[in-house]
Amino acid sequence: MTEVRSEVRSAVVDGVAVLTLDAPDRRNAMTLPMCDEVAALCDALEADESVGALVVTGAGSAFCAGADLSHLGGGHGRSTEDGLMAIYEGFLRIARSPLPTIAAVNGPAVGAGMNLALACDLRLAARSARFDARFLNLGIHPGGGHTWMSQRIVGPQTTAATVLFGEIVDGAEAERVGLVWRCVDDDALIALLDELPKRPLLAGRHGLRLSLAGAQSKLPVVLVDGAIALPGPGQPTTHILKPPIERFSATTENEAFAMTLAAEVGLSVARVQPRVMAGRRFLLIERYDRAKNAACGIVRLHQEDFCQALGIPPERKYAAERGPTFKTGFELLRRIATRPAVEVLKLLDAAIFNLIVGNADAHGKNYSLLYGADGVTLAPLYDLLSTVAYPQLSPKLAMKIARCATLEEIDASTWSGFAADAGLAAPFVRKRVRELAAAVAESASNVAARVAMSGLSEADLVRFATLVAARAGRLR
Repeated sequence: MTEVRSEVRSAVVDGVAVLTLDAPDRRNAMTLPMCDEVAALCDALEADESVGALVVTGAGSAFCAGADLSHLGGGHGRSTEDGLMAIYEGFLRIARSPLPTIAAVNGPAVGAGMNLALACDLRLAARSARFDARFLNLGIHPGGGHTWMSQRIVGPQTTAATVLFGEIVDGAEAERVGLVWRCVDDDALIALLDELPKRPLLAGRHGLRLSLAGAQSKLPVVLVDGAIALPGPGQPTTHILKPPIERFSATTENEAFAMTLAAEVGLSVARVQPRVMAGRRFLLIERYDRAKNAACGIVRLHQEDFCQALGIPPERKYAAERGPTFKTGFELLRRIATRPAVEVLKLLDAAIFNLIVGNADAHGKNYSLLYGADGVTLAPLYDLLSTVAYPQLSPKLAMKIARCATLEEIDASTWSGFAADAGLAAPFVRKRVRELAAAVAESASNVAARVAMSGLSEADLVRFATLVAARAGRLR
């Protein structure tokens, strides 16, 4: 049997993961197996609670020489279109990562390799770095969002020069035009990377947030005939296993209740299964960014959260830190969604529901666009739970309702302001608030009882149901 050599390696040092493209014999050109490995490693690293940032670099003298052209036509059991999308996924998966991502460009970054660098939140370049779009020189279009990513970073003129004229940008010029944060000598690039674990990459200004607490470990898994298994190399995962958060009581019950309640009142949410195994409680969340393909089984779907779609760095995911707001979210859906009217109403319901249950941590990376068979839609909701149940967490909404950050600040004028942000009629918004509040109040106790049948703590579920029903009552 021929051993298949891994083309990507990773290591974690002091909370920083380094993902290295490891095919120096072909200058780290991207193949379908390499892109599958990148996606699988991202899943694993994001599930590791000890990882706080991700650095991407290349082995040898090149960062990445682009896509291996022989793989653009598909093969490996994939159609031409599926093969192209799989290559795109090699860098778009990095772009979607909730971790701060840094490209350490140690040499030429060509075509799709330049896309990989552009997909990162920040770029460092060695003197030997070369940014070379090269798409038109090869007679192919600058795909994978190249022009959008480049223009967002350096503007239209530099983007046009690199794409239309084939202008190659070295490390020093890349720093001058803003393509990279800093250009350093090749040896100094390593020293700078070693310094990153000492830098605070994420910080909150308005109290502890659940997503900033380093709180929850998540394990990407596959479900085979109802049994949970770890994925093979490059195999797309189908579910996320979420154990309780040790620092906060009954988070499994809290999230299971909130997710089930949201589905009960008609919201689109990721499917959740509460499970108990050997006395240990956990949730099994079905991934909505997957689809079944007759040729190759489970395939990944492209998604991007609101921060990525709006070109906002992940460290600014909270509105108070100049991150996405409901106003910009509604505007985004009207521009991008295939059926804007439908998706705008889904976001309206999500905002109202999170206010009712007291989910103060629904920030710009908890709302996503999903690119699937139905076009561009608002992705099903996930990570729903009542954060106000924990006094040590900030009670202020990650995205304000009009100018209000807590339920206590809501008054009759609030919904007029929120309706204006949503581009909807105020009477309609007020009616929808009353409808959802009534539905939540009427369903809370029954949902708690139903979830308790899975083996979770009935006392905790009743506690959360009572809290949420009381909040709903204030808005009816």
